[in-house]
Amino acid sequence: MQIELISLLMVHFLCNASAQEGPLNMDAALFCSSNFERVKVALHPTLSLEAYDQMTTEERVEISVEGYAYYKAWLQENPDLSEQFRLSATVVMTNW
Repeated sequence: MQIELISLLMVHFLCNASAQEGPLNMDAALFCSSNFERVKVALHPTLSLEAYDQMTTEERVEISVEGYAYYKAWLQENPDLSEQFRLSATVVMTNW
């Protein structure tokens, strides 16, 4: 697994753990939303972040939907790793 994808996923799980503690402020919500879009693009087998950045809004919406399916598939294919990410993020947010 690429270090970039691992980083994006870990931040995603940190965002989820933070949101479980309470509502995110606007800056955090925008950051987390943007990161999750990056997760979905990074999991897309034929798309780069650079290509995504050049797309129209309509194209990005389509890719976002496809990327969500890839994200859900990744969770199912990697239950142990996703649980490790979730638990690590929860520990970090609990001890912050």
